[in-house]
Amino acid sequence: MEKESEIVTTVNDNITIAEPVNGQRFGTDALLLAAYAKKSPKSTAVEIGTGSGIVALLCAGRRKFAHIDAVEVQPALAELCARNIERNGMGAHVSAYCADARAFCRLPERAGAYDAALFNPPYMRVGDGYRSDDAGRDASRRELHGDIFELCSAVSRLLRTGGVFYSVYRPDRLADLICALRDASLEPKRMTFVCDTAGHPPCLVLVESRKGSGVAMYLTPIFIMREGGRPTPDFMYLLENGEFPAKYISREKS
Repeated sequence: MEKESEIVTTVNDNITIAEPVNGQRFGTDALLLAAYAKKSPKSTAVEIGTGSGIVALLCAGRRKFAHIDAVEVQPALAELCARNIERNGMGAHVSAYCADARAFCRLPERAGAYDAALFNPPYMRVGDGYRSDDAGRDASRRELHGDIFELCSAVSRLLRTGGVFYSVYRPDRLADLICALRDASLEPKRMTFVCDTAGHPPCLVLVESRKGSGVAMYLTPIFIMREGGRPTPDFMYLLENGEFPAKYISREKS
């Protein structure tokens, strides 16, 4: 049952999410990340920095993975994620853990245990931008619990060789993300720039990487809105199907 300090929202696939009224809440980046993950129904996945659990639950709703471990460092959010899992009857498909990813990845039973990983990280460095008065929101926006290099390293330890990593990030920090991925033996294989409209620069970037893979990457843009404020057909397809159209996955499927 939700608390007075929480708001409940129904999203795709009739998944209901309770979130803090005054804290950081999910946005389009979470919907895009969940859709970017390819279906692998026999795989085990981990999401670090899960927050309310929205990405893990959207993936579970589409049965993209056999099971997802949702890891969150903030105790209040980890508890909220656990309640959202129960609220949606997803206990058989998603498990919530309160842990720092940098420590979680060093547990013997977790190292190399996952086929896939997902990550919607804090986009700002500790000294960037304006501080929020809400500590939880500030921790969700800033690298207070590890920078992008530390967190990509943690993801690499969690993945088996050949495992896939899906991340969403801010384009102005793309150089940091690519360097962090390479440092962690996570080779970028697919990159999609997200633009509000054809006349705007990218506002987000989605990256699929593979642990221990060779060098080769497929790049595409996706546009969210058309002139007049209507969603593009590709974005509507994404929302309705919980995945990107085939042309965003590989050249062979374009």
